[in-house]
Amino acid sequence: MIFAGDLNDVPNSYAYHTLKKQFSDLWLQQGSGLGRTFRKIAPTLRIDYIFINPWLESKQIKRIQTTGSDHYGLLADVRIKQKAP
Repeated sequence: MIFAGDLNDVPNSYAYHTLKKQFSDLWLQQGSGLGRTFRKIAPTLRIDYIFINPWLESKQIKRIQTTGSDHYGLLADVRIKQKAP
């Protein structure tokens, strides 16, 4: 399973930690820097995420900077690491 979305929550929130119990945060695995995804409030605010199950792995994740939104997009390459249980 891949779960991606705008949680409107920071990485130390309850919602984030609830998801982290079952999924891996791709930005922590493959990203570099703070991973800022929301440009309106703070220069370090990451509120958009891509999570994956343990039997998937990411080869890369990139932040896409655009002026068409107040969010920066995330783009990841994901592959199956092992068969699902």
